[in-house]
Amino acid sequence: FKGKKEDFTPIKICVISMIYLYKIDGDIGAEEVGQLLSIVGGKSTAKGIQVGGQSKGFIEECLSYTETNKVDKFLKDSKSKLSAAQKLYIVANMIDASLSDGKADEKEEVLIEQFVEVLEVDAESLGVIVQVLELKNDRKIFAEENYVKNSSDFKFEISM
Repeated sequence: FKGKKEDFTPIKICVISMIYLYKIDGDIGAEEVGQLLSIVGGKSTAKGIQVGGQSKGFIEECLSYTETNKVDKFLKDSKSKLSAAQKLYIVANMIDASLSDGKADEKEEVLIEQFVEVLEVDAESLGVIVQVLELKNDRKIFAEENYVKNSSDFKFEISM
């Protein structure tokens, strides 16, 4: 299959992107698999929605791709297959995942910056999303009674 062009669909590109992020720390945890399933969705059955019902093989295929291809090649091969909104969606989900434990680590930040640069994600739109995601993932709001964001005069303001 030498020279085979990868069959990249936008959802496949998204899942592969997330897997590259998850693999940065060495392994993919249950919470990260859950996030992948939330992106891919479930399968309708007579008994309701089967979460990840059609997704196992698809996610395994995406994981396999990441094990044999470098990020640079992936970005080069997939960049032209995404709309501006899809690029922003992918990077926003990567940022959200990286902040889920409170703060992105350096390796995650470097990878996300690479995606932003190569995919040419709109920095102004992304800046607004980052502000919202930082608030969404700020657990100090519940852990520290005297935290500045818990004061009665705190006002969340989006800056562009």
